[in-house]
Amino acid sequence: MNLNALEQTINAIIARHKSLRATFKQVEGEPVQIVSSMEKIKLVPLVSFFFSGRIAVFRARRQPHNRIRDLELGWGKLARGGVDVHFIPGDHDSVLKEPRVQGLATALKKCLR
Repeated sequence: MNLNALEQTINAIIARHKSLRATFKQVEGEPVQIVSSMEKIKLVPLVSFFFSGRIAVFRARRQPHNRIRDLELGWGKLARGGVDVHFIPGDHDSVLKEPRVQGLATALKKCLR
């Protein structure tokens, strides 16, 4: 990606459209639009982040059909040491309520040892 070209494009769009620089404040009980002067933005490249160790993922055993299919929930791409997936009985809402929360507590204790 050409970061410089993206930065120039974003700044051109902001300069062209006053609504992107507009805010509203109340003056004597009435809303007034204030258009700020153009201040160029500077994009900063992000550094890729990887974790050298293993990551523990706690996942409800029952998942709705529209949930993420990746069992590691995307963490496998970041964890160089791998991912341990722990399935907790119940669904997304019930794993934090009695009696299912006990399964989560047990799995957490095992990971912390």
